[in-house]
Amino acid sequence: GIDNESTITLPDLITASLNKQIPLYTLGFGSADEYLLNAMSTQTGGRYYYAPDISTLQNLFSLISGQLKNLYRVSWVYDNPACPQVLMIVEVNYTCKNGSFTAKTEKIFSPLVK
Repeated sequence: GIDNESTITLPDLITASLNKQIPLYTLGFGSADEYLLNAMSTQTGGRYYYAPDISTLQNLFSLISGQLKNLYRVSWVYDNPACPQVLMIVEVNYTCKNGSFTAKTEKIFSPLVK
């Protein structure tokens, strides 16, 4: 939670995360730098959590694990090198014991160059 041995700057870390499309999930406890951890996660599409005690920390690991288990991967073949970015709009409709819900999100992707 406190940066004491980094070999990369925060802006470089965020840029690398965005370029590789990897959201950062951060957990703070003790005297963690909450501003830094929140900035890292917010700017990369992840989430920041604070755990004031071990019980909360265990619950957060379970929560994050459940979120990651319920991810879906969408892939397609991109064959337009003239277009530097792609806008993806995802809309999901789901029903559970609490009712029916709809979620919609948009994200701009820069195609990975191999």
